Amino acid sequence: MNLSSIIDRGALNFSDKIALAHNSQRYTYDGLKCAMDRVAFYLSEHGMRRGDRIAIHMPNCPEWVAAYYGIIRLGAVTVCVSAAYKQKEIEHLLNDSQVSLLITCDELLPQVPERETIPTVKDVVVWENDPVLASIFETRATENEPFVPVDGHPRDECVILFTGGTTGIPKGAMLTHRNILYTAQNVCYHERAVPDDVALGFMPLNHVFGGNHIMNSTLYGCGTLVLHKSFDMNAVLSSIQTDKITRFYS
Repeated sequence: MNLSSIIDRGALNFSDKIALAHNSQRYTYDGLKCAMDRVAFYLSEHGMRRGDRIAIHMPNCPEWVAAYYGIIRLGAVTVCVSAAYKQKEIEHLLNDSQVSLLITCDELLPQVPERETIPTVKDVVVWENDPVLASIFETRATENEPFVPVDGHPRDECVILFTGGTTGIPKGAMLTHRNILYTAQNVCYHERAVPDDVALGFMPLNHVFGGNHIMNSTLYGCGTLVLHKSFDMNAVLSSIQTDKITRFYS
């Protein structure tokens, strides 16, 4: 089992359907699969292997989604770090989860801890500054060699999410491939999801609700996920109308 099969399913059945929308950007299921595969190849070429823990430290964006599934496709573990966290908080999370590689963006780079304080991290990759990652959505699916997903046990670790830390230091919750897949299936069933659904995603993807309940279920159901960096009342109200939102979460 590999959770990234969610994207394969969409690309097989709805290749030209819009999977992700963000500002003026639109990406099909084929395009997302291509980007996911390129992330997996990139990580493999940088020495990452099955079981390695790789952190994403970016706001909501299509690149976040491609990184999430690309890491999982490799058989590695996606560690979700809030874009709102500051240096000391990030330092604890990276050390606690023994992250091998951190993927961030130029906007959040000032909050990345000093390298000597995060000894397990072998490299910090800034998405926009890396020519391969910066161009992953520009390559057509027909030009891209598919990455064969690493097939593992359903109980293999897949994602680490961190608790809110309202009563103490945030704790890493280790979720398996089966955990997340069953969650997506149940959400789709009980919410009567259909491929024509268009879901609004302004909740942070690093959070269990934004990542599991909204993102994974929408893409499992072959719907369209409209991403917003954060909640902005005017932008959200406009998006509901212009994007013809059918699934709204608050």
